[in-house]
Amino acid sequence: MSRAAGALAGAACVASVLFSGCGEQSISAASPFYALVDSGGTLAVDVLDQSDYHLIGSIAIATVGDAAPDGALAALPGGRVLVTYTGSISGQRVALTPGTQVCSLDTSQCATVWPGWGSATAAKLDDSSVAVPAWDFANFTSGKLAFFGGSNLGLRRQLSLAPSMPGPAAVSRDGRHMYWLTYPTPGIESSVELRLVRVDAVTGRVDATHGFGKQLPFGLAIDPSGRVLVSILYDRAPIPPTSAGSRPTAGVLGSSVVAFAPDLSQQAAIRVQSGPSRIAVAGTYLLAASQSSRGDVVALYDLNAGAWQATFKMPAGWTVSGLQSVRLASGAEVGIVVLNQNGGSRFRLGVVDLEHDSISWHELDGHALGSVAA
Repeated sequence: MSRAAGALAGAACVASVLFSGCGEQSISAASPFYALVDSGGTLAVDVLDQSDYHLIGSIAIATVGDAAPDGALAALPGGRVLVTYTGSISGQRVALTPGTQVCSLDTSQCATVWPGWGSATAAKLDDSSVAVPAWDFANFTSGKLAFFGGSNLGLRRQLSLAPSMPGPAAVSRDGRHMYWLTYPTPGIESSVELRLVRVDAVTGRVDATHGFGKQLPFGLAIDPSGRVLVSILYDRAPIPPTSAGSRPTAGVLGSSVVAFAPDLSQQAAIRVQSGPSRIAVAGTYLLAASQSSRGDVVALYDLNAGAWQATFKMPAGWTVSGLQSVRLASGAEVGIVVLNQNGGSRFRLGVVDLEHDSISWHELDGHALGSVAA
């Protein structure tokens, strides 16, 4: 099925009610790979085959117009995938309200499980449940952490989070703690210290905090041992010319990923290429994206040895728009790099073979959002 045909088949089943999808058509995939995409103004889940990443089918989720939201996926056994997405605004109008849905390959249908709440993070936990941290779309200062599980991936429980601006978030595999980077609220000057906080997933209370001083953290991930990894994009954050009473500066790029103990009490630095932004953990390896004068690169580091292993230079004119890791049906864990060409509609999916330090590229036709699952 082509992407255009999938969009036409799903036009009548866009998620504006409880159930959505593409009718009762089944998408047959022994080893599905999911990609959240904006396909011609329709938010959709593309289903690819893991053998060569060709498109098998597509499930329409919602109409987004020209304002694509952020979103995330979590894949579960039985051809089920949880889809969560933030809202989007086009001009002065709300183009899409947030939402969280569960879709099935058997029927190509989706059921809303958390109306009005959505996120750019969906964390698959050890007990096969999924944790989704989200913030109120109206003010972005109040948030909730929700857990979905059971045969229908229904909402098991949710708790309120301490007031703060949303930022990159991650949840420990045992579901006991959530970590997120908090950013200054609008109107507060850039001198306000950015923080990494740990939230008790039972009470919702913040039980540990780390401040970054003048540093600017960017990416957040959790490694298999439970360490919390934070990339430091700038050792000294740039000061924009709009900051009242401050002289604008270009800032000093960072060159480390900080590894915190689960309780944030200890830390160690992993030296990486200058200006690390997005990071992901695949098995015992760290993937870190950086920009340079010669283009974007993704470097691979052995977490056990604390050493560099390989560097992948991105093709000229292409930038990294997504960096994740997934476990394939074969049991192999791979890194996933999503590239975009010059801000246009061309995307490539890069699959990083950790064992052989190689990367294979696959073309994606459409507006990929950078979130994948398997």
